[in-house]
Amino acid sequence: MRPLESPGVHQAMEMKIVKDFPIRVDEKEVLRLLGYRKKEADRSTLQLLKEKEKELPELISPKAVYAIFDKSNVNRHPVFKGAEKVALCICTIGPSLERKVTALMNEGNLLKGVILDALGSEATEEVANYANTEICREIDQLHLFPSRRFSPGYGKWGIEEQRLIFSLLPGKTIDVQLNPSCMMVPRKSISFAVNLLSHPDPRLKKSPCHFCQLPICPYRKDEQPPLNKE
Repeated sequence: MRPLESPGVHQAMEMKIVKDFPIRVDEKEVLRLLGYRKKEADRSTLQLLKEKEKELPELISPKAVYAIFDKSNVNRHPVFKGAEKVALCICTIGPSLERKVTALMNEGNLLKGVILDALGSEATEEVANYANTEICREIDQLHLFPSRRFSPGYGKWGIEEQRLIFSLLPGKTIDVQLNPSCMMVPRKSISFAVNLLSHPDPRLKKSPCHFCQLPICPYRKDEQPPLNKE
């Protein structure tokens, strides 16, 4: 882990980059992304999953940049209500896996491409988990408590809020850009926020899907309908 040369002008604590850390994907999560929630995958699919998983180290380059900001530096969106400070993060596995998936699809190897894409999605999630762990260690030193991490485009925090994150964090330091549609490039990237609270958040005991407003979602991790926030 190393600090950036310039911390910027946004009253942030020291911005940090983490990179080249080990990532281990959860095969059950990959199978869930592939649609095998209630039925077992056949042997050939499992073998292909193992085969593509071995290729991951050469296709991913885990990186993340994050910083903790005073609440006054973020906007007044309700998602920050109750926060003492706010941690923001951008992370990615880089573009190589995405390029490989595109090549497989163009060659007609659709199943291999779909499996590799699911592996990439799970690897990206693990990069975010790793970065979140690093953030939580710093939060503990501040004697504050973390909320669950949350990303633009989920629940009521619109995708346009990506602009806030990229205005405060230099995504270019880990080779991530934001396009005019507020989508990140490379596609296998995640941005998120964590509220720093004065008291523990009781909602951490629930699945994050419980608070999302998208009941029909292939990434959903619980069987319960979303909480009605109205």
